[in-house]
Amino acid sequence: MKRLDNFNPNQIEALAQIGHPKHLDKMANHKNVSYRWYAARYGTSKHRDKLTKDKEHWIRHAVAEYGNDSHRDKLIDDPDPNVRTAVAFYGNEEQKKKLLNDPDANVRAHASYERMRGHED
Repeated sequence: MKRLDNFNPNQIEALAQIGHPKHLDKMANHKNVSYRWYAARYGTSKHRDKLTKDKEHWIRHAVAEYGNDSHRDKLIDDPDPNVRTAVAFYGNEEQKKKLLNDPDANVRAHASYERMRGHED
C-alpha cells in the first residue's frame, strides 16, 4: 500500500469511508491531524477510544459528534469547552443533565436547549 501521505484529500476520505481497518488504524495513529479527523469520523469504536485522548480539541470534538455515549462519557469533563459543547449537543439525557451545571455558559445553553427541544409539542 502507498503511504497515506501520497494520496490526495479526496482519496484519503474515500479510503476512510470504505472503512478498511488497516487504513483506519494508520489514520488514527498518523501525525497529520486531518487523517486523525477522518478516523474520528469514519473509524470504529476502537479508533474513537484512542482519539478521545488526542491532543487536538477538534479531533476530540469529532469523536463527541460521531462517537457513541461511551465516548461522550470519556469527554464530558474535557478541558476544552467546545468539546463539552459537542457532548451537550449529541449526548444522552444523563450527559445533558450533568452539563447543565458546566462552568461554561455555552455548554450550559446547549445542554438546556437540547433538553427543551425534546419536550416541544
